[in-house]
Amino acid sequence: MSKLSGTVVVIAILALASACFPAPATDLQRAAASGNLPELRRLLDGGAKVDDEAPGAFTALVSAAREAPSESVRLLLDAGADPLRRAGVNGWTSLQHAAHKGRTDNVALLLGAASFPAADRNDALVMAAGYGNPGMVRVLLAGGADPRAEAKGARALPNAVGGAWDIDARYQGCAAHTEVVKELLAAAPDLRLGDDAADQRALAYARKQGCDEMVALIETAGASARR
Repeated sequence: MSKLSGTVVVIAILALASACFPAPATDLQRAAASGNLPELRRLLDGGAKVDDEAPGAFTALVSAAREAPSESVRLLLDAGADPLRRAGVNGWTSLQHAAHKGRTDNVALLLGAASFPAADRNDALVMAAGYGNPGMVRVLLAGGADPRAEAKGARALPNAVGGAWDIDARYQGCAAHTEVVKELLAAAPDLRLGDDAADQRALAYARKQGCDEMVALIETAGASARR
Protein backbone atom coordinates (compact mmCIF):
# COMPACT_ATOMS: atom_id res chain seq x y z
CA MET A 1 0.00 0.00 0.00
CA SER A 2 1.36 3.44 -0.92
CA LYS A 3 1.83 6.17 1.67
CA LEU A 4 -0.97 8.13 0.02
CA SER A 5 -3.45 5.27 0.06
CA GLY A 6 -2.47 4.46 3.65
CA THR A 7 -3.12 8.07 4.62
CA VAL A 8 -6.54 7.95 2.95
CA VAL A 9 -7.42 4.83 4.95
CA VAL A 10 -6.36 6.46 8.22
CA ILE A 11 -8.38 9.58 7.44
CA ALA A 12 -11.43 7.46 6.58
CA ILE A 13 -11.13 5.54 9.86
CA LEU A 14 -10.79 8.76 11.84
CA ALA A 15 -13.80 10.26 10.07
CA LEU A 16 -15.87 7.16 10.83
CA ALA A 17 -14.81 7.23 14.48
CA SER A 18 -15.73 10.91 14.67
CA ALA A 19 -19.16 10.17 13.21
CA CYS A 20 -19.77 7.22 15.52
CA PHE A 21 -18.51 8.93 18.66
CA PRO A 22 -19.33 12.63 18.34
CA ALA A 23 -17.96 14.89 21.05
CA PRO A 24 -20.52 16.55 23.33
CA ALA A 25 -21.44 19.85 21.70
CA THR A 26 -23.36 21.75 24.37
CA ASP A 27 -22.73 22.52 28.04
CA LEU A 28 -25.60 20.23 29.00
CA GLN A 29 -24.21 17.35 26.94
CA ARG A 30 -20.74 17.85 28.42
CA ALA A 31 -22.08 17.87 31.96
CA ALA A 32 -24.16 14.78 31.20
CA ALA A 33 -21.26 12.86 29.68
CA SER A 34 -19.02 13.63 32.68
CA GLY A 35 -21.71 12.87 35.26
CA ASN A 36 -21.37 16.36 36.76
CA LEU A 37 -24.60 16.46 38.77
CA PRO A 38 -24.22 19.98 40.22
CA GLU A 39 -23.59 21.41 36.75
CA LEU A 40 -26.47 19.40 35.28
CA ARG A 41 -28.82 20.78 37.91
CA ARG A 42 -27.55 24.32 37.39
CA LEU A 43 -28.04 24.14 33.63
CA LEU A 44 -31.48 22.56 33.86
CA ASP A 45 -32.60 25.06 36.50
CA GLY A 46 -31.30 27.80 34.22
CA GLY A 47 -33.57 26.73 31.40
CA ALA A 48 -31.36 24.46 29.29
CA LYS A 49 -33.46 22.48 26.82
CA VAL A 50 -33.18 18.89 28.04
CA ASP A 51 -33.51 17.27 24.61
CA ASP A 52 -31.39 19.83 22.76
CA GLU A 53 -29.31 18.06 20.15
CA ALA A 54 -26.57 19.87 18.26
CA PRO A 55 -25.97 18.64 14.70
CA GLY A 56 -23.90 15.47 14.73
CA ALA A 57 -23.97 15.16 18.52
CA PHE A 58 -25.78 12.98 21.02
CA THR A 59 -28.57 14.22 23.24
CA ALA A 60 -27.68 14.88 26.87
CA LEU A 61 -29.54 11.72 27.92
CA VAL A 62 -27.67 9.56 25.43
CA SER A 63 -24.38 11.11 26.58
CA ALA A 64 -25.24 10.24 30.18
CA ALA A 65 -26.55 6.77 29.32
CA ARG A 66 -23.26 5.94 27.60
CA GLU A 67 -20.79 7.47 30.02
CA ALA A 68 -22.21 8.53 33.38
CA PRO A 69 -23.60 6.90 36.54
CA SER A 70 -27.33 6.34 36.73
CA GLU A 71 -27.87 9.43 38.93
CA SER A 72 -27.24 11.62 35.89
CA VAL A 73 -29.62 9.56 33.76
CA ARG A 74 -32.31 9.76 36.45
CA LEU A 75 -31.92 13.53 36.75
CA LEU A 76 -32.38 14.00 33.01
CA LEU A 77 -35.36 11.66 32.91
CA ASP A 78 -36.96 13.57 35.80
CA ALA A 79 -36.38 16.77 33.81
CA GLY A 80 -38.36 15.33 30.90
CA ALA A 81 -35.67 13.87 28.63
CA ASP A 82 -37.13 11.49 26.06
CA PRO A 83 -35.56 8.02 26.47
CA LEU A 84 -37.00 6.90 23.13
CA ARG A 85 -35.44 9.69 21.12
CA ARG A 86 -32.88 8.33 18.66
CA ALA A 87 -29.41 9.78 18.26
CA GLY A 88 -26.10 8.98 16.61
CA VAL A 89 -25.27 7.45 13.25
CA ASN A 90 -26.91 4.15 14.24
CA GLY A 91 -30.20 5.80 15.17
CA TRP A 92 -30.14 4.13 18.57
CA THR A 93 -32.29 4.93 21.59
CA SER A 94 -30.68 5.65 24.94
CA LEU A 95 -31.16 1.97 25.86
CA GLN A 96 -29.02 0.71 22.98
CA HIS A 97 -26.37 3.34 23.65
CA ALA A 98 -26.19 2.29 27.31
CA ALA A 99 -25.92 -1.38 26.31
CA HIS A 100 -23.21 -0.58 23.77
CA LYS A 101 -21.08 1.02 26.48
CA GLY A 102 -21.69 -1.70 29.06
CA ARG A 103 -23.73 0.47 31.45
CA THR A 104 -25.88 -2.16 33.15
CA ASP A 105 -27.05 0.37 35.75
CA ASN A 106 -28.36 2.66 33.06
CA VAL A 107 -29.94 -0.17 31.07
CA ALA A 108 -31.92 -1.20 34.16
CA LEU A 109 -32.99 2.38 34.89
CA LEU A 110 -34.07 3.07 31.30
CA LEU A 111 -36.06 -0.16 31.04
CA GLY A 112 -38.03 0.97 34.05
CA ALA A 113 -38.58 4.43 32.63
CA ALA A 114 -39.96 3.70 29.17
CA SER A 115 -41.54 1.04 26.99
CA PHE A 116 -38.84 0.52 24.38
CA PRO A 117 -39.70 -1.12 21.07
CA ALA A 118 -39.07 -4.86 21.05
CA ALA A 119 -36.49 -4.46 18.29
CA ASP A 120 -34.43 -2.09 20.44
CA ARG A 121 -34.58 -4.37 23.49
CA ASN A 122 -33.56 -7.34 21.34
CA ASP A 123 -30.73 -5.38 19.74
CA ALA A 124 -29.43 -4.45 23.20
CA LEU A 125 -29.61 -8.12 24.25
CA VAL A 126 -27.65 -9.28 21.22
CA MET A 127 -25.00 -6.67 22.01
CA ALA A 128 -24.81 -7.59 25.69
CA ALA A 129 -24.52 -11.29 24.82
CA GLY A 130 -21.71 -10.63 22.38
CA TYR A 131 -19.90 -8.46 24.91
CA GLY A 132 -20.01 -11.26 27.52
CA ASN A 133 -22.06 -9.26 30.03
CA PRO A 134 -24.23 -11.73 31.98
CA GLY A 135 -25.58 -9.10 34.37
CA MET A 136 -26.88 -6.96 31.54
CA VAL A 137 -28.27 -10.00 29.73
CA ARG A 138 -30.19 -10.88 32.89
CA VAL A 139 -31.60 -7.35 33.17
CA LEU A 140 -32.64 -7.26 29.52
CA LEU A 141 -34.31 -10.67 29.65
CA ALA A 142 -36.25 -9.54 32.72
CA GLY A 143 -37.17 -6.41 30.76
CA GLY A 144 -38.78 -8.39 27.96
CA ALA A 145 -35.96 -8.91 25.45
CA ASP A 146 -36.47 -12.05 23.36
CA PRO A 147 -33.52 -14.48 23.51
CA ARG A 148 -34.65 -16.04 20.21
CA ALA A 149 -34.87 -12.82 18.22
CA GLU A 150 -32.53 -11.71 15.47
CA ALA A 151 -31.19 -8.16 15.49
CA LYS A 152 -29.42 -6.81 12.43
CA GLY A 153 -28.57 -10.31 11.26
CA ALA A 154 -27.21 -11.50 14.62
CA ARG A 155 -28.67 -13.58 17.45
CA ALA A 156 -27.89 -13.63 21.14
CA LEU A 157 -26.72 -17.26 21.48
CA PRO A 158 -24.11 -17.28 18.68
CA ASN A 159 -22.91 -13.89 19.88
CA ALA A 160 -22.55 -15.21 23.41
CA VAL A 161 -20.61 -18.26 22.21
CA GLY A 162 -18.25 -16.57 19.78
CA GLY A 163 -18.27 -12.97 20.93
CA ALA A 164 -19.17 -9.92 18.88
CA TRP A 165 -16.61 -7.82 17.08
CA ASP A 166 -16.87 -4.24 18.17
CA ILE A 167 -14.42 -1.37 18.24
CA ASP A 168 -15.32 -0.79 21.92
CA ALA A 169 -15.36 -4.41 23.10
CA ARG A 170 -13.28 -7.58 23.26
CA TYR A 171 -13.93 -11.21 24.15
CA GLN A 172 -14.37 -11.34 27.92
CA GLY A 173 -13.14 -14.89 28.38
CA CYS A 174 -14.75 -18.28 28.85
CA ALA A 175 -16.22 -17.65 32.30
CA ALA A 176 -18.18 -14.52 31.35
CA HIS A 177 -19.42 -15.85 28.02
CA THR A 178 -20.38 -19.19 29.56
CA GLU A 179 -22.49 -17.36 32.15
CA VAL A 180 -24.27 -15.53 29.32
CA VAL A 181 -24.98 -18.84 27.59
CA LYS A 182 -26.44 -20.18 30.86
CA GLU A 183 -28.68 -17.12 31.21
CA LEU A 184 -29.96 -17.50 27.65
CA LEU A 185 -30.60 -21.24 27.95
CA ALA A 186 -32.38 -20.72 31.27
CA ALA A 187 -34.66 -18.17 29.61
CA ALA A 188 -35.20 -20.26 26.47
CA PRO A 189 -34.23 -23.95 26.92
CA ASP A 190 -34.97 -24.64 23.26
CA LEU A 191 -32.20 -22.33 22.02
CA ARG A 192 -29.71 -24.04 19.72
CA LEU A 193 -26.84 -23.13 17.47
CA GLY A 194 -27.65 -23.74 13.83
CA ASP A 195 -25.65 -25.56 11.18
CA ASP A 196 -24.93 -22.38 9.24
CA ALA A 197 -21.37 -21.12 8.87
CA ALA A 198 -21.69 -18.22 11.31
CA ASP A 199 -23.01 -20.36 14.16
CA GLN A 200 -20.40 -23.04 13.58
CA ARG A 201 -17.61 -20.42 13.47
CA ALA A 202 -18.78 -19.20 16.86
CA LEU A 203 -18.62 -22.73 18.27
CA ALA A 204 -15.18 -23.30 16.74
CA TYR A 205 -13.95 -20.09 18.35
CA ALA A 206 -15.23 -21.20 21.76
CA ARG A 207 -13.40 -24.51 21.33
CA LYS A 208 -10.22 -22.69 20.34
CA GLN A 209 -10.49 -20.53 23.47
CA GLY A 210 -10.80 -23.65 25.61
CA CYS A 211 -14.36 -22.90 26.79
CA ASP A 212 -15.06 -26.55 27.59
CA GLU A 213 -18.03 -25.96 29.89
CA MET A 214 -19.74 -23.75 27.32
CA VAL A 215 -19.10 -26.19 24.49
CA ALA A 216 -20.53 -29.01 26.61
CA LEU A 217 -23.67 -26.95 27.29
CA ILE A 218 -24.14 -26.26 23.59
CA GLU A 219 -23.48 -29.84 22.55
CA THR A 220 -25.80 -31.23 25.23
CA ALA A 221 -28.58 -28.90 24.08
CA GLY A 222 -28.01 -29.95 20.48
CA ALA A 223 -28.04 -33.64 21.33
CA SER A 224 -31.26 -33.19 23.29
CA ALA A 225 -32.90 -31.54 20.29
CA ARG A 226 -31.95 -34.46 18.01
CA ARG A 227 -33.59 -37.08 20.24
